[in-house]
Amino acid sequence: RRRFPDIERPFRVPLVPLLPALGIAANLYLIVQIFQHPLPLFLALGSLVLGIAYFVTWKGAQPEEAVLPGVPSHVAHSQGRGSMDKERFRVLVPLANPATMQQLIRLAAAIAREKQGEVLLLKVVTVPEQLPLTAFDERTIEREEAQLHRARKLAEELEVPSHELIKVSYNVARAILETARERFCDLILLGWKGHSTSREKIFGTITDAILTHARCDLLLAKFAGSELPQRFLLPTAGGEHARCAEQYAAAIARSLGGSLTVCQVVRPDLEKEALTQRQENLAHALERIQQSNGLQVDSLLIPHPNVVQGIVQAAGRFDAVVVGAAGRSIYPQILLGNIPEEIARRVDKTVLVVKHYHPVKALLGRVMGD
Repeated sequence: RRRFPDIERPFRVPLVPLLPALGIAANLYLIVQIFQHPLPLFLALGSLVLGIAYFVTWKGAQPEEAVLPGVPSHVAHSQGRGSMDKERFRVLVPLANPATMQQLIRLAAAIAREKQGEVLLLKVVTVPEQLPLTAFDERTIEREEAQLHRARKLAEELEVPSHELIKVSYNVARAILETARERFCDLILLGWKGHSTSREKIFGTITDAILTHARCDLLLAKFAGSELPQRFLLPTAGGEHARCAEQYAAAIARSLGGSLTVCQVVRPDLEKEALTQRQENLAHALERIQQSNGLQVDSLLIPHPNVVQGIVQAAGRFDAVVVGAAGRSIYPQILLGNIPEEIARRVDKTVLVVKHYHPVKALLGRVMGD
């Protein structure tokens, strides 16, 4: 009323200030009555707690692919030495781009070999929503089978058990998430071309959906060149994603007979005590990796005022950069964190971004998201 005294006000509270005062008094009376008669309060709180518990339980039991449009996919082809053992480590490799197929399989085999696991090779064939899933083109399935046979042969040559699977679906991301759940996959390995064709798509429509909804670890690979890297740079600043990246980077480097260097970026004007703390953190990371993987690891402190620019400059001396995703963001446009996404875009070497799956945090994220 003071800022806009001339604005039209079609409703006016009658009997001011008597009526508002009566309303306040009535609410105070109700509050006092609640404490004098606690049973209704306890019943209300109990109903609220039961409702929250039911919603959390329902959300946890909901399959991850249920949030995406479509129906359960149809299995058109399944062959190989893969098992259904829940305890066995399993890498799911969705194959779509023939140019990166060999690199993805070699990378997946390197991880599976170190973890005594297996590789699941997946091809998803889509059909229009107007048609039933069984109305696929047999010639298309035959072509996909031929590609999967070559892919599985490569995995077998690398001495890793593998299984090939072709699914027909209306939605590629849904079929991938469904397969990861049904086959008890521990890691999904995705290829990425390094950019998106739309500002609304961070890594691409399919990849964005998988990064958002998958309930297992994720490794996003942007390859530079046709050969797998040998010299790996691992920036680390602590956190669950960074520690998960440590384990995968060490497994890959060890399996490929490569080297691993753990680094941190520090400001040139950092005080001595803070610098000592960074050095101790780096030493702890080296100790963790060496104890769990038996791999000799080097360390590197990068003096630079900007984290991303420091890593980009240091990456020139290595073949690949392995980086852990940041924590869950409240912004849907940030799937892996600002720094990991910026590194993935700006480094012109092979980049591997690791996102760790934490069941409790992921469930809380889904609940809060709804």
